[in-house]
Amino acid sequence: IETHKVLITTLWGIITIIGALGNMTVVLTMWKHTGKGISATKCYIINVALADLAFIIMVVPITTAAYVSEHWIYGDIMCKLINYMIY
Repeated sequence: IETHKVLITTLWGIITIIGALGNMTVVLTMWKHTGKGISATKCYIINVALADLAFIIMVVPITTAAYVSEHWIYGDIMCKLINYMIY
């Protein structure tokens, strides 16, 4: 295994873990402090955190694996879905 592939996989793994934990913390904190109702601002922040969490959990690991393996192993449907989620 090439050194840069190990470095990139490790770096993206750390970023994925930190990003997932951070976004889950934001969602849980905002949800916990909603009180009787939820303001538009809190709704927006929760929405952005959930979108980022979905991106980090689904796109980053698959893209990293494709980079390391140097070819796409997930099929046509997953290719289109990942490209849709990226853009």
